Amino acid sequence: MIQKPALPHYALLILLALIWGSAFASIEIALDSFSPLILVTVRLIISALFLGIFAYLRGHRFPADMRSWRMMTVAGITGIAVPFSLISWAQSEIDSNLTAILMAFVPLSTLMLAHFTTKDEKMTGRKLAGLIVGLSGVITLIGGAALGDLGTAIWAQLAVIASTILYAISSLLIRAIHHLPNLVSTAGMMLVSAVFMIPLALYADPPFQMDVSFSSLLAVFYLGLFPSGIGFILMVYLIRNFGVTFMSLNNYLVPAVGVLLGALWLDETIGPRTLAGFALILAGIALTQFRKVRAPRVFSD
Repeated sequence: MIQKPALPHYALLILLALIWGSAFASIEIALDSFSPLILVTVRLIISALFLGIFAYLRGHRFPADMRSWRMMTVAGITGIAVPFSLISWAQSEIDSNLTAILMAFVPLSTLMLAHFTTKDEKMTGRKLAGLIVGLSGVITLIGGAALGDLGTAIWAQLAVIASTILYAISSLLIRAIHHLPNLVSTAGMMLVSAVFMIPLALYADPPFQMDVSFSSLLAVFYLGLFPSGIGFILMVYLIRNFGVTFMSLNNYLVPAVGVLLGALWLDETIGPRTLAGFALILAGIALTQFRKVRAPRVFSD
């Protein structure tokens, strides 16, 4: 049974948005030297090594039963290997702003699937309204001009949309792997994803002919350690304790975090449109998480 999130858990959701929000710029830097498939593969290898060693030092061991490995394999391929590859390729074809808007459909995809596959995350009019309000906030924040590219590079856009559905499926599978510690299931998913990607990457894009810059290499290490490593530990924790819909709300927060970081570090201006976008995102999240408090029943003789 999922729990009701408290203030510290919203802080973890924002931290996850900070970590994942930084991934888009890192991917663009890494793509200067790496092909999309090699980028994903190296990123996953780094993450799998980091998580595996960390889990071992914490006294955890991988499971010996095939059922656990089957679940981690499906969750890893649908939620890591395939969407990572699709998004990395899509970002080489379409603008990152449009990618962020399309990724904001993750909460809607997740809510739809959770309604039919779980007992405690059913769709309600309030939740659906909250997600639509949050999505409109993302579009307002980024700017409707980004939607002007819809219809161009259609396969890249479809790849991002497919990724949102795969993320939703994987989130529901992660909920089902409740018999393993969070760190073990995360490390296992990264390991099977890396093993899945290595032969594909070597066949499609031999890495030995690449001229790798230091900045691209640094970006790949960052992607492996933070968005893929620490970020996925947080993701698994939030899914298991507070549900897939709550965790998916970070896709609304990621663009907001990007705008805030731009204002803090790059002296970008926060205008009325930006404030309106923030307000809609927060209102959407509040709608999805608000629970009506029932008045106490009064009994009379």
